[in-house]
Amino acid sequence: MFGNRKFIVSVSTCLVFILLIACSTEENLRRTTSNLTVTSIHDTVIARKTSVKKLKELYGEPYKIETDSQKAIDLFNEINNDEGSINTVLEDNTDYWDTLKVDYSSPIKGLDFEGYYEYRGKGLAGMRVYFFIIKDTVRSYWFYGDITDESVAKKDKYLRQILD
Repeated sequence: MFGNRKFIVSVSTCLVFILLIACSTEENLRRTTSNLTVTSIHDTVIARKTSVKKLKELYGEPYKIETDSQKAIDLFNEINNDEGSINTVLEDNTDYWDTLKVDYSSPIKGLDFEGYYEYRGKGLAGMRVYFFIIKDTVRSYWFYGDITDESVAKKDKYLRQILD
């Protein structure tokens, strides 16, 4: 009788453990895919402070990790110099960049990027976001591409402002 009970307790424990893992994984997937929006990035990422570990906790694994510093610098400059980019539109029509969170006391300065993390997601309305990294910390970020899904953009605080 006790042998049968030990088996049932063991199976029950395993099932509870599997259920907890499944729920945790599902919650992380839901959180990362739904939180990757222009507004959520603005509200959660602190330039010069947010670690790459925290970035992954917030948004999951990146679509691409680039570790070539020259490629990161070149991409940053290309996007920065594009006067027609979504970043310029955000600057001209919203307070997005004026209210960006930055840790000015951080020792991380300059633009000697070690690489970047590229993220894509439905909440970005067809755009991509590049987080430029120095010392395992987000130094800066830029959006890239065009809004291709206006229905998603209309749900985002900042993208909605530039659609009007």
